[in-house]
Amino acid sequence: MKIFIEKRAVKADGTRTLRLIYDHGYTTKSNGSRQRKREHEVLDLFIYDKPKTPAQRKHNKEHLLLAETIKSKRLIEWQSQKHGFEDRTKRSASFIDYFQRQIDIKEQTTSTSNHSIWLSARKHLLFYCGKHDLSFDELDKDWLDGFKYYLTNEAKTKSDTPLSRNTQSSYFNKVRAAIN
Repeated sequence: MKIFIEKRAVKADGTRTLRLIYDHGYTTKSNGSRQRKREHEVLDLFIYDKPKTPAQRKHNKEHLLLAETIKSKRLIEWQSQKHGFEDRTKRSASFIDYFQRQIDIKEQTTSTSNHSIWLSARKHLLFYCGKHDLSFDELDKDWLDGFKYYLTNEAKTKSDTPLSRNTQSSYFNKVRAAIN
């Protein structure tokens, strides 16, 4: 994979936006023609096409340097994944936020009943965690055992009755699926 910085076409105000292009090579279609596999990441950066003042030249230098830094970081991330190194920054991310993003995806892609199970599992997950935000680092076998114990012995329905075995299993499986 190659990563390079693209300077987009000049806008009416005389600026060019910057974006990263991820070039994954070529794929061959069924008719034998080749097609480039590319992705792009828009950077919230711009440069002046023809800088007229020292401030604009300084701005261009800083933004190009920042774009190069981002490019280097993305390349390091890709190399780390390729060689099996672990990304520690992802481990400190919020599991609760990730779980919510999964729910948002499920709302678009699955049935209403499946989506409601994810919502209910989130409700019990939040109740189990309390006010404490849960990071991926904190998820381990002991935490999962504790959550399973909570679902089995402490969790209640809206009518204040214990959860059925199937419901306990469904909620636990949703949390496990998000972890995996």
